Amino acid sequence: YGLHSNAEIDFLTTTSEALFKTVLELQPRDAGAGAAEGGSVTTREEKIKSVLDDITGRLPDDFNMTELFAKTEEKTP
Repeated sequence: YGLHSNAEIDFLTTTSEALFKTVLELQPRDAGAGAAEGGSVTTREEKIKSVLDDITGRLPDDFNMTELFAKTEEKTP
């Protein structure tokens, strides 16, 4: 049946916080090391944007709510 509304909000909040904490941990620890070794330096923002672009690229397309509402019968309680 699913979670109570408040429990679902708490679950989603906790999951989101864990996701963003993980994304922040992906930032380079020593930004100068890559340049000193001849490698490219990826800034924190670039790394986070890359990860978020990857995640959003995996998400399904948005629902067309107008089309879905047109397919449903009369809404009753």
